[in-house]
Amino acid sequence: MLPQSQPQAAATVRLPRSASRRGQVTYCKLLRAARPNRTSGGWDLDGELLRPGATLKECELWPAADYPEVPLLLECAGSDGSGWGHPRAPCVYILWRWEQAAGAWRELARAASVNRDWTEDLGPIAKRQLEPPRPVLVDPRAAVGRMMATLEHELEPLDRQAQRVVLLAAYDQVAARVVEG
Repeated sequence: MLPQSQPQAAATVRLPRSASRRGQVTYCKLLRAARPNRTSGGWDLDGELLRPGATLKECELWPAADYPEVPLLLECAGSDGSGWGHPRAPCVYILWRWEQAAGAWRELARAASVNRDWTEDLGPIAKRQLEPPRPVLVDPRAAVGRMMATLEHELEPLDRQAQRVVLLAAYDQVAARVVEG
């Protein structure tokens, strides 16, 4: 999905290149989707592979209609330099979001691991960023107002002690509902 304000074809974007040393295994992936991987317990991050530090036309941040309005980039930035031999050093993975108004990439999160454990940290963040916000179909203030009016109606005939018992019971019910999700 292209952004509301179309980028000019002449505008260029330089992809992040955070590797501390040349010759490390590095790549960038312009993300299209993030899905939990039922087999590994990690996440699959789908998108187009790109070279870190490459310069693109800004319009190339949306290579297809199914890419998100706000581009999200995963960078594999190579080894963190903490290990040697076996087991090998963890690789650093950085999640970036393109801030079109500022014309710059903003780091959202980073993780480091020897295997694909990093996907467990960055996958949920990527999914939240890639999914469009869901519309709220209820006016929360009005709904709470109706609930409070009903509660006041129930409390009115009771003495202070009985009101306290009812309010504490209501609190327990609301708290339980909140943790249920």
